[in-house]
Amino acid sequence: MVNTTPTNVVMSLCDDILNLGYTIATDNWYTNLDLVNQLLNHDTLLIVTIKKNRRGLPMAVVEAKLEKGESIAMENQRGINVLKWPSNGSKEGRAIKKPKIILAYNEAKSSVDMSDQMTSYSSPLRKTVKW
Repeated sequence: MVNTTPTNVVMSLCDDILNLGYTIATDNWYTNLDLVNQLLNHDTLLIVTIKKNRRGLPMAVVEAKLEKGESIAMENQRGINVLKWPSNGSKEGRAIKKPKIILAYNEAKSSVDMSDQMTSYSSPLRKTVKW
């Protein structure tokens, strides 16, 4: 039986780029600390969003009450950083600077979204014609 846990799916898809120093981005469906640790063991970095109910997250970050424009981050012994930043913009119309890691994630995510959009225009399935 094939193991289709999110961690194994990501590790399988990344097999050709492991140990090459790449950074990959996923959304919160695939994210857990086991995946982060496995990728680190293979010299591969991960930029992700993560659900706040995942095991192993620092409670000081998860439970922090932040105002717009504030952020909190913690780093563990392996160098894994967890950042919390309220994503809602200012209601007064003033600019709020995003942390650089948020900008990097959004850039990677927008590239994937564009790729998904482009592939949605054509189906890889050929429609048959009945003669």
